[in-house]
Amino acid sequence: MSQVVKGLGCLSDVCKKRQVCDSMCQHMSSSLVDVIALIHSIFKSANCFPITKEELVHKIIINNLDIVEKREVEEQIDLLERLVPDWIYKELAPGGDIMYKWRDYEVNPLHVIGSA
Repeated sequence: MSQVVKGLGCLSDVCKKRQVCDSMCQHMSSSLVDVIALIHSIFKSANCFPITKEELVHKIIINNLDIVEKREVEEQIDLLERLVPDWIYKELAPGGDIMYKWRDYEVNPLHVIGSA
């Protein structure tokens, strides 16, 4: 009987961790939607020219009051690169800077993220 109770306690911990994980995923998804819209706006205002990683991160932080940490922005950009590489990607410039590029065509990153 004590093994069953211990097993249920462990299951309870797993459920709690799952709820926390689900909550974090929902928060990340909603903040990713905001970041996607913001990146789209940033590239449109730059006439879709490549911009440096520092400039992109800086503009996202300035224009999104919910994000205050540079690390968080960088993580979200990295996640978008993995989820929708046909939409946003980086290249190394001859001077060594990381340049982000954006493709403005039928790829809708919101559909890709919604199915992930």
